[in-house]
Amino acid sequence: RIFDDIARTFVNDPEMREFFRQNNPFAGEELARRLLEANERGFWKADPEVLEKLKNNYLLFEGDLEGIAGDGEYQGSSTEIAAYYDVDAWKESNGKVMDAVREMMDRKTSS
Repeated sequence: RIFDDIARTFVNDPEMREFFRQNNPFAGEELARRLLEANERGFWKADPEVLEKLKNNYLLFEGDLEGIAGDGEYQGSSTEIAAYYDVDAWKESNGKVMDAVREMMDRKTSS
């Protein structure tokens, strides 16, 4: 049930999905892919309706990444090395994204 809720909230919800597509399609794709993997490996017996939507939304993210990749310059996520003096700026930037996610989640749970 928890995986169903995660899929419904972060991938299948139109507003949240668009948030990821606009702000971090790599995270959206990875989340959808990991959920599909959990189902395939038997860690999660997905609700059939949730699974069907998840598969379709995964394809949206995958298509977005193909568009970003262009002529094969890169695809997928990357690992960046930051110096200690870059951490505060990263925390501030990441904090703004997390605040926006929390705000969306609060609106969803209060309605």
